[in-house]
Amino acid sequence: MSPSPLITLPINDGTTSHPRAPTAAEQLLKAEQRQAWEVDRITLLASHPFIGPLAASLIPVPVIDSRIPTVMTDGHHVFANAHFTASLPPAARRFLIAHAVAHCIGGHFLPVEKRDIHRWNLACEHTANYLALLGGITLPTTAILYPSQAGRSATQVYDWLAAHPRTAHDSHLDLHPLDARLPLAQAAVVDPDYRPVAPQVAQASFWLDLAMEQAADERMRAYLFELAFETRNMEAVTS
Repeated sequence: MSPSPLITLPINDGTTSHPRAPTAAEQLLKAEQRQAWEVDRITLLASHPFIGPLAASLIPVPVIDSRIPTVMTDGHHVFANAHFTASLPPAARRFLIAHAVAHCIGGHFLPVEKRDIHRWNLACEHTANYLALLGGITLPTTAILYPSQAGRSATQVYDWLAAHPRTAHDSHLDLHPLDARLPLAQAAVVDPDYRPVAPQVAQASFWLDLAMEQAADERMRAYLFELAFETRNMEAVTS
């Protein structure tokens, strides 16, 4: 998946008192993207026996909102900038769905206490992409994946990255929970459909249990057990 030019929504510079809602044309684009994502989910269900059924538990919500330049998940929904996804081919959208599902399995929507947020985000990206790869998903050439860290948890990759000299050159495509967000007061476009749910420990357990039920491959099951141990630790911090 080659990088696509993003349509950057304007920032409220203080000259307007209230952000605007999506226009009628933007609502139409959202509806078109919602239909496209439903087709993508059906395709995944037919072609990927692990990722496909799991994707059915993640609600796609196309939005037009200055705070969402690409994609993010709260463990219940995958919020996607409709301008961004409209610029992608179907295979790239299917990768994003699988990537969001993998973030959910890893419990990456739960808050954690990390000194280096960028390094933690990269570790989560690696984990999500490795999970997607185990699930038979073809990764784009720009995806974060550290071959020497295959099969390791996000915490283990985070520690390994401490000695990685080029982390500043790596970046993640989607928004993560610890990312800096555009403040609502600076958003020129605010979509009422963008209503993320607060992080829930029970949802992290739900995703792991669901993944365990779907996993038939021994390598996948072994990796899920590794992630389950890490998620329990994150749950202890969240509780």
